[in-house]
Amino acid sequence: MNKWQQDGRCESSSIGRTQQAASVSAQKVKSGTLVGIKWVKNQYQKKVSK
Repeated sequence: MNKWQQDGRCESSSIGRTQQAASVSAQKVKSGTLVGIKWVKNQYQKKVSK
């Protein structure tokens, strides 16, 4: 059997590395977005409370 399985998926470890990199990147984006939203809320609260 070559590097392609019968169902069409590649057995290569490069796909696993790509999926892992995508997962890590998605987690970083999610974390960064959360921090950004908290910062905006904090700035808004400071402005409103004055």
